[in-house]
Amino acid sequence: MKKVLLLILLTSINLMAAEYTLDELLKSAVVNSGFSKQSNNYSGISKKEISDLISNYYPQFNIEGQATYQSDMFRIPLNLPGMTIPDLRKDQYNVWLNFTQLIWDGGIISNKLDMSEISTLANIENANTKIRNVIENTSNLYFAGKKIESNIKSISSAINTLESNRKQISSLVTNGMLNQSNLDAVDIQINTKQQTLFSLKEDYQSIIKKIRIFTAITDIETLSNYEVQLDSQIEINRSELKAMEYSQRLNTLKSDVNYSMNKPKISAFARVGYSNPNQLNMFEQEWSDYYMLGIKFTWKPFSWFSEDKNSEIISLQNENIELEKKEFEKQVNMLLVQEHTEIEKAKSLIEQDLLILNLQNRIIKEKYSQLLNGSATISEYISELNSLEIYDNNLSIHKVILENAKINLLIKSGNYTGVE
Repeated sequence: MKKVLLLILLTSINLMAAEYTLDELLKSAVVNSGFSKQSNNYSGISKKEISDLISNYYPQFNIEGQATYQSDMFRIPLNLPGMTIPDLRKDQYNVWLNFTQLIWDGGIISNKLDMSEISTLANIENANTKIRNVIENTSNLYFAGKKIESNIKSISSAINTLESNRKQISSLVTNGMLNQSNLDAVDIQINTKQQTLFSLKEDYQSIIKKIRIFTAITDIETLSNYEVQLDSQIEINRSELKAMEYSQRLNTLKSDVNYSMNKPKISAFARVGYSNPNQLNMFEQEWSDYYMLGIKFTWKPFSWFSEDKNSEIISLQNENIELEKKEFEKQVNMLLVQEHTEIEKAKSLIEQDLLILNLQNRIIKEKYSQLLNGSATISEYISELNSLEIYDNNLSIHKVILENAKINLLIKSGNYTGVE
């Protein structure tokens, strides 16, 4: 009954120890980083900017008021028989409502709308660059943990083998067929490996805690296995390059805005007022209303070659961005070459590891038989067992390195889509 209860308890603990895939961890890390929220904020800012710019197409109005006193007023220096020309008031009061309606602005607002959209896309790509860094850092932690996990499994397997063999060796020592020093040597190896195992487990827990911080997932206990499927052709798709391209487009749009500033502009206007005296008829010396309607036209036909100068400046700026893009592509290509090399190297090493392990397992079986019949020493057997542990760990590590290089290839090329 106790064994059943213990089994149920261990099963419950294992169920509570949640295991997450790498994609799930990376998604949580991105959400927890806040950079994904930045992208949403940039979109929200753009919507408000666009709404504000579009409002310039709507009728605009404002209310003004003014009260003045003047030391002198215009007067007609004539005295006509039978006619009295009133003196104009020195104190004047005026309230008016102005309306303006844009008819044509030379394309300024349209270009600014495009600039707002492109600027938002550039900001989102810059945020995506930060997201990619979060993904890469979390991925590096994950595979560092998987490497330690491989070491733990190899050492645990070696300890289990030693503990299993210890029982038989202990029996041989009791029967006088082997010396006590042989059993002591096995115990030393077990204790030494347990020390190493304890240290590795502490390192593993440290990485798990860091991943919890990155992802805000508090119930992570173990890391699931991960296999990456690669396409035959990997092209650079980095957000930094996209952001640079948007910067070039922004520069071009700035040139268009500068050009639009010198185009003709047409607007309609109206003024409705209530004043004393009447602003349109100064001889009407009482409170009265008035209005005025019109069309306004402005044009700056000559800009002293500023358009050409701005065009040259923007051309040079875009040329600098193009040079920066090429240098960035070179750096990324070098990183991708390194990851391709790691992939091919890991594949080759795994093939060799499998061959070495098969041979070493045969040696171990033979050496253990020799130990039992007295033709081999315990030191020789432990040496071969340690070699098996190393070869087994090498295989596990190389498998982790292979998957790590694959995911790095996707992340560094900008083609990892696990968080979309």
